[in-house]
Amino acid sequence: MSTIKRNKKTIIMAVSAVILVLFIIFLFNLLVDKDKLSSKKRVGDFIITESKLEYNGTIYVLTAKVKNNSREDKDSVKLKITLYDKSGNDITYTTGYLGDVKSKKTVELSAAFGIEKTDISNVKYEIAK
Repeated sequence: MSTIKRNKKTIIMAVSAVILVLFIIFLFNLLVDKDKLSSKKRVGDFIITESKLEYNGTIYVLTAKVKNNSREDKDSVKLKITLYDKSGNDITYTTGYLGDVKSKKTVELSAAFGIEKTDISNVKYEIAK
């Protein structure tokens, strides 16, 4: 076999291997939610994205973007926000106040949790009454 044919075959095999690895990574990311804290969540008519939970030395601060995905404006919106450990036990909760949220608009959510530093693995949201 000539050198050119061997080089082509090697390049084709290498590119195929890279494509296969990228495809496997893509499938893994679809099947496994690696970060439950920052994953997109739907609560009623609201979509919550870009969640971040940071510990500043004394308290945890959660920030997120919340979109009213309905066709109606929502008044005096409050969310119950619960933090969970890796065993699924609830650690604490608080209420996040969004106020009035126009249809299809996104607002910033900010909520504080006055707890000591701990291993938090998930956050859940509910519409508060």
